[in-house]
Amino acid sequence: MSSAGAVATESPRVGRGDLVEGLRLILALLTVVPVGRLSQITPGSARVAMLGAPLARAVMGALAGAVLLGASLLGLPPLVAALLAVAALMLGNRGMHVDGLSDTVDGLGAGWNRERALEVMHLGNAGPMGVAAIVVTVGVQAAAWSALDWASPGAATRSALLVATLVTCSGVAATLAAARGVPAAPQSGLAREVSSVVPVALVVTWLLLAAVAMTAAATWAGLAWWTGPAAIVAAATVVGWLLWRSVRVFGGVTGDVMGACIELALTAASVAVLVPLGR
Repeated sequence: MSSAGAVATESPRVGRGDLVEGLRLILALLTVVPVGRLSQITPGSARVAMLGAPLARAVMGALAGAVLLGASLLGLPPLVAALLAVAALMLGNRGMHVDGLSDTVDGLGAGWNRERALEVMHLGNAGPMGVAAIVVTVGVQAAAWSALDWASPGAATRSALLVATLVTCSGVAATLAAARGVPAAPQSGLAREVSSVVPVALVVTWLLLAAVAMTAAATWAGLAWWTGPAAIVAAATVVGWLLWRSVRVFGGVTGDVMGACIELALTAASVAVLVPLGR
């Protein structure tokens, strides 16, 4: 099924094969976990993949949390530890998400018309706006994580779990980008197979589950309970804006836009949890 419109109008039954292939697909898209040769994407496996995005990001969350905790226990400064965790995330997904962020920002800044914006985005070269977006995003993520409590082994464990939860929940951004009604951009390749495949009700369900998870992690880390829902609201707002702009400028989403959604969701949520700290 290569038409996003056709996928969006069907409600395919998800079989066991779709479940396995969908999970393998999203692991291949969001991580470096080896999954072997992928089968042809079906509407069912596409839906499973985009619903499974937070689960695949949980692998990356565990990686980031482990790096942060290990670096903290070794006595490294919090900012250094946070930068190492961000670097681990980029290595863990081959840098695809920051590359998508760079290409998306360059495309949005190209102006002129839709054809020019898509051409710039598909070039793959990092322009000044794209480079600036990467620097700011990586810097804000690292600075936000370093501002958490790393003063003792217990506090470091709680802060590392909070960061792992933030990374995991950022996967909901990919699910949101695949919601029904969000079209794929012309000539978007893989995005045409996985766009508009997730019912809105399931997107809302994931957002609510993410809010619960963030509330639990934030509370355990000693933050105000409301920072959990606030982080998800901030992430969803930023992603919603990016999707709106992408539909207006590109005509829909692409793989690059989905990667950018994940990075911006993680950044927005990381900043939101700092609000009660006054930092």
